[in-house]
Amino acid sequence: MSSPWVRSLSSILARLSEPEQHDLTTRLGLKGQPLVQALLDPERVSAVVRGLSEDGLHALKVWVAERGFWRNIPRQSRLAAGVDELAAAGLVFETRYGPYQRFLIMPWELMARVLPLLWDIPWDKITVQAEARVKVPAPIWSPFWHDVFQVLSFAREEPLLLTTQGDVYRRLKTKMERRMWDRGSLFPAGVMVDYLLSALYRQGLLASADHPYRYVVNEDAAERLFSQDPAALFSWLAEFVFDPNRNYWPVLLWVSLSSLVPDDRALVRSQAIEWLATLGIEGIKTPYLISQGLGDLLITDFWEPGPNYTGRLSASARAALEGRFEQPQPGESLVQPTGEILVPPTIPLAERWKVDGLASRVRSDRVSTYRLDLNAVKQGIRRGLDAAQHQRQLESMTRTGLPNNVQINLEDWYRAIGRHRLMEVTVVHSSTPEDSRDVETVLGPEVLGRLSPTDLIIGSDRVKEVQKKMEKSGVPILPEVLRPSLPDEDDWVEHYEDPRERFEVHLPRNEAAPSGRETSLKSLIQASQKAGRPLTLTFLAAGDSAPRTEQVIPVALESRWIQAYVLRERRYVLIEWQRILSAAED
Repeated sequence: MSSPWVRSLSSILARLSEPEQHDLTTRLGLKGQPLVQALLDPERVSAVVRGLSEDGLHALKVWVAERGFWRNIPRQSRLAAGVDELAAAGLVFETRYGPYQRFLIMPWELMARVLPLLWDIPWDKITVQAEARVKVPAPIWSPFWHDVFQVLSFAREEPLLLTTQGDVYRRLKTKMERRMWDRGSLFPAGVMVDYLLSALYRQGLLASADHPYRYVVNEDAAERLFSQDPAALFSWLAEFVFDPNRNYWPVLLWVSLSSLVPDDRALVRSQAIEWLATLGIEGIKTPYLISQGLGDLLITDFWEPGPNYTGRLSASARAALEGRFEQPQPGESLVQPTGEILVPPTIPLAERWKVDGLASRVRSDRVSTYRLDLNAVKQGIRRGLDAAQHQRQLESMTRTGLPNNVQINLEDWYRAIGRHRLMEVTVVHSSTPEDSRDVETVLGPEVLGRLSPTDLIIGSDRVKEVQKKMEKSGVPILPEVLRPSLPDEDDWVEHYEDPRERFEVHLPRNEAAPSGRETSLKSLIQASQKAGRPLTLTFLAAGDSAPRTEQVIPVALESRWIQAYVLRERRYVLIEWQRILSAAED
C-alpha cells in the first residue's frame, strides 16, 4: 500500500508498459542506456535544472519545501506552468487512483540531485568531522527487517487478540518485545512493537479479523513483500518512510541532504535545521516533529546519531542509496541430525519466511535457529501439507537435504497427529436416501464425503457454488443455511452486542457556540497553523462516542472544517469546527 505521493523511479517505471517506456526513451533522446540510470544521471539533471525558467525553478523549490510533493496545483498558475516544464523534461509522472484521483509526482531520488543546484549549501557551517567508516553493502538481515519479521512470525504463531479499543493485549506485546533487536537505550522494545503493529497494519501486512477480534497475518502480502530483491525492498521502505501524509517533518529532505555529506563528516543537527528554516521549510524547527521524524529514521535504520547532537546516514542506508546491497544466497540453510535448522543471515527473506512456517523458532540472531518438532508438524497439517510435501519444501531451501533420522521422525509425527482432525464443513440434508443420491450425482466433485444415507458433506466455503449447481439442475433448495445450534435470529440480536460498536454523538448543525469563545478558539488555531506550532485539541471525531484530546498541528483552515496532523497517530484528519470543544497551546 504505497503512498500516492512518494515513489521511487524504479517503482514508477515498473508500472509503465514497454511501449510507454519506449516512447519516453525516444522523446527524451535517451537511447543506448537503461532508463533509470539515464533519468537520474547527475549531468542530465544538472543540465535540465540549468535550463529551467523561473516558473520551473519555482515548482522545483515548492516540491522540496512541501516534503517531496505538490499539495495543490491551481490551474493556469505559475506553479502549474513550472510543473508542465518539469514534465516536458521527463521529471514528472502522473499516477491515478480510481476514476477521479490524479497525482503528479517526481521520483524521490531527484531531491538529492536538485538540492545543490537550487541553493548554495554551507557545508562548513552545518557539518563536522566524523570517524571514517569502512564501506559495506546494505545487509539483508538488518535490525529493522529482523523486527518486522519477528512481529509477523509471532502473529502467525499466536493470534494477536485485540481489546475493544483495537489495541493488542499487553501480555502479547510483552512476548513480542522479547524478540526485538537489542537497540540498548536508543529505543525501548515496547516503542518498536507499537510502531510496527501500527505500520504493518497500515501497510496491509496485518489484517483485522473477528471471532475473536484479532490481528492476523496477510500471508499473500507478506509473501509478496519478502519475495522482492534487496533493492525493491529498500524502495518499499523508502516510500513508507518518506510518505508526507505520515510524517509532517521533512524526512526526505533530511535524508537527501545527509546523502550529500561525505562519509567522514556528520551533520550538526541545530545548524542544519537553522539553514533549512531559511529556505521556508514548514515545521523544520518544531521539537515534536523533529523528535518524530528522526525517531522514524532511527527505527528504520536510516540514521546514525553521533556525539553532541550530530548524526549521519547509517552505513546500511548510505550503501542502499548508492545501490550497494548484500546479495542473497538461496539454499544455504542447514538441517542437523538433531532436527535443528540453522538459517544464515544471507538467505533471501522469502526463504526465511517459508522456513518460519515449516519449523518452530528457537532463537533469532545473526544465525537463526529453528527446530523440526511436533508443533512444526501441526503447523504443516493446518496448512494442508503431508509429510512428503513438508520434506520437499524444506529440502528445496537447504544445502544438504534432511538427515534420514529427521525424515523418519517427520513421517512418524504426521502419521500420529494427522489421523484425526476437527473439520468445519456444511451438510446437505435430503429427506430420503434416494434424493440424497440424486443430489450427489448433480454435485459431483463438490461432495467431500457422506455423513449418513441422507447427508452429504461439502466445504463450508463452497455453499454458494453448490446452491447455484443445484438450482441450475432443477433441484429445489432453500437459500438459507440452517444452523440448529444457534438461537433464533431475534434472540441473537437481543443478546449479542458487538463490543467494538460505537455510537456517534449528534450535534445539530445550527447550534452555534458563543461568539466570544468561537473567536478565541479560531484565533488560537489560526496562530498555531501560521507558526506550524502544535497545540492540544479536544474534539469529537466522526464516529466517536466520547471526546478525544490530541496534540495536533493545524494544516488547512476552511469555513466548516480544519485539516490537522495528529502527532501521536502520524496522520491527517478532518475536524468540523462545531466538533472542536477546546484548544490550548503547548
